[in-house]
Amino acid sequence: MTNLYRSILIASVSLGLTLAQEKNPVTAVSLIEVLANAEKFDGRKVAVTGFLVIERDPLHFRSTLFFHEEDAKHFLGNSVIILASDEMQNAWEKISSVYVSLVGTVQVVPSGGGRIIQIRDIERCIRLPSR
Repeated sequence: MTNLYRSILIASVSLGLTLAQEKNPVTAVSLIEVLANAEKFDGRKVAVTGFLVIERDPLHFRSTLFFHEEDAKHFLGNSVIILASDEMQNAWEKISSVYVSLVGTVQVVPSGGGRIIQIRDIERCIRLPSR
């Protein structure tokens, strides 16, 4: 009987985890896809890769994820604002000016007739190996 209860418990937990994952699945997309179709991804959890720049002044962190390092160097746009997690802020010197892969939720904010695209609620930010 103990094995039967254990099997039921394992099956129940597995089913619960599967359903939880289906409620807000992670969509792997390119940063260009997010920039071109921001409304499509608004409110969705995405996994993206890009060149992360974190600037710090005495009061704030400003984080931007660029498509490519050259976009960051020449301020070419092709970027989204990143609302850095506490973990990212604590490690900012290690993850700034490098390529990263991150998971977070896209938010499109109307602004003066345009829009601001940001990624918030960062769940994971991994520094990628140098090329």
